[in-house]
Amino acid sequence: LAMERLISQDRGDGLLDGEEVDGGSLPYRYDSDGGGIPDGLEAQAGTNPSLAGDDPPRTADLDGDGLSAAEEARAG
Repeated sequence: LAMERLISQDRGDGLLDGEEVDGGSLPYRYDSDGGGIPDGLEAQAGTNPSLAGDDPPRTADLDGDGLSAAEEARAG
């Protein structure tokens, strides 16, 4: 049961805990590298959620929904 929770929990950053562990980011942090972009959006943009300094531009619309990365980060 504990492993199931590790794999299935999404803490609002767009990645399941298991995906975060596999990718090297921190499941308990919304933004593992502290760059201001949620881990899920970073992964979607092809950058490393655990590596500070490689975040996509905060003005980019990373998922095509009309909101910039900064707007999405503020909205949670």
